[in-house]
Amino acid sequence: MRASMTDRLAGKCAIVTGRGRGIGAGITERFTEEGALVAVIQRNPPLQTALDGPVIYVKADLARPEHSISFGSCR
Repeated sequence: MRASMTDRLAGKCAIVTGRGRGIGAGITERFTEEGALVAVIQRNPPLQTALDGPVIYVKADLARPEHSISFGSCR
C-alpha cells in the first residue's frame, strides 16, 4: 500500500461491491490511500491473499435477499 495521498476520506467508511478486479479493485485501493475504512462485499474470496490497508471482507451475494446485510457505525 502506498502512503496516503491525502486524508480527505480519513474517518469515513465506504462499501465496495465486487472488489475482485477492475473498477472495484481500483476504487478500494484509492479509498484506502485516501484514508477510508473499506468494507468489501463480494460472492467469492478476494483474489489477493491479503487485502492491503484498512479493509474488511464480507462474503455475500447481494442479489439474494437472505444475504442482505446491515452496517452500523464504522467506528
